[in-house]
Amino acid sequence: MKKVLLLSVYLFATLSLILSSCDKEESEEENPPAASMSAIIDSVSWTADQSGCTVTNGITGVAGTKAQGQTITLTVSQLALGGFGMDNQSTINVASVVDGNVTYTTNSAQGCHGQMYISEINTTDSVISGTFSFKAYSPFGKGFIEVTEGKFSNLPFTNELPATPDNSLVVDIDGSTFTPATVYTAVMMGKIMITASDAQMTKTVGITIEGDLEAGTYDMGGMFGSVIGQYNLGTTVIMIANEGEMIITKHDMGNNILEGTFEFEASEMIGANSASLTNGSFVVNY
Repeated sequence: MKKVLLLSVYLFATLSLILSSCDKEESEEENPPAASMSAIIDSVSWTADQSGCTVTNGITGVAGTKAQGQTITLTVSQLALGGFGMDNQSTINVASVVDGNVTYTTNSAQGCHGQMYISEINTTDSVISGTFSFKAYSPFGKGFIEVTEGKFSNLPFTNELPATPDNSLVVDIDGSTFTPATVYTAVMMGKIMITASDAQMTKTVGITIEGDLEAGTYDMGGMFGSVIGQYNLGTTVIMIANEGEMIITKHDMGNNILEGTFEFEASEMIGANSASLTNGSFVVNY
């Protein structure tokens, strides 16, 4: 269950990055190829209202979201033609469905499986096409969900992180100042997610905050509180805050502005890596 929660933060960050990149591509190109993404989720047809693809540090992410409906996110290890298998042991080749407050992932239980097949990479127009199917599980009493006949066509992809001029975050990591190349936000399941990454996404700081928190001081220890801290090295080393504190100095819910400071000690659930994050501060629009 812990692996699912940690991965969910990464998948939400991937989704935010993909859709931000998608908006940028659509605004810059006059006549982009028509993009589409669709599937059948538990025998019910699903068509994304917004979809896109991004390639960061070799990892390819595809995502689509439907207004007032489910969101599908897939990540695979590289941008290349061919198939990518998924199972309950995968750490990079992973698919998920977010349905309201419930997240299903393909690496959460025995019996999960899936495949994403990239059939076309059009480098002239920077679009990607392919198919996917998978069976995912939610550990929170919801059981399995099955996605079949999935396909995506002409999804715009980018190798660049989207600019985030209105957001800022800085923090000392083990005594060295980390100033990320991009700081982006997503709002899902009533939570505000802040993800700050370097240009290659080799270092990522993630903070998840309950969306209705007012100015005040909040504990960052553990995985089930109102504020969760995370520090990743690539996609293989995932460290969660085990103790720390956030001070929300301003939360303007009318204008969606959030400001605060933070510090936390982070460590792997399985593994020996740890990190100390101090003197952190942020200002974001969400």
